[in-house]
Amino acid sequence: ETGGFPSLRINEDMEFGMALSKRCRIMWNKDNGVSHYFDNSMRHYFFEQILWAESVVKLYLSDPGTVGKKNTYAKSEIFIHLFLTSLLYLCLFGIIFKPPAALMFFCIVAAVYAIINIQFIRFAAKSEGYLFSFKLMPFLLLRNTTWILGVIKAIFKHSLLVLRQLNLFGKKGKRQ
Repeated sequence: ETGGFPSLRINEDMEFGMALSKRCRIMWNKDNGVSHYFDNSMRHYFFEQILWAESVVKLYLSDPGTVGKKNTYAKSEIFIHLFLTSLLYLCLFGIIFKPPAALMFFCIVAAVYAIINIQFIRFAAKSEGYLFSFKLMPFLLLRNTTWILGVIKAIFKHSLLVLRQLNLFGKKGKRQ
């Protein structure tokens, strides 16, 4: 009835789940044995993360009513991560103008960021130790940065599409 999995290269499971959730209740089994393959290179992983974030935003923009509903596969902590990552960058930028205040605020935001990642830190610490798990924090920050880039990319593309639909721009993006 939903048409099956879409032919997307990434995020097809989320789109399928959202379409299915409109017709019936979905129950998630955390022990379902599903895993995701990621290329071993950091470069490839981060480009995949940009594409993932872009596709999530496109999905939400195509059906805004799904944002925040409990029947969708939407983890609210992702928004918290993106918000805190943005705050960290603003603090770094603010250090240029108000160094002591921005540095203090940066430390506070970084502490909150570590606290919301406590489950991940404990998970990594079980096998590799706490020092290793804290070394992963910059990696998480970089991953969140790629998500922010994907969000910006999707919003920009969506805005262009809306402007084209309003006939404000021609096919090549020139104002008519």
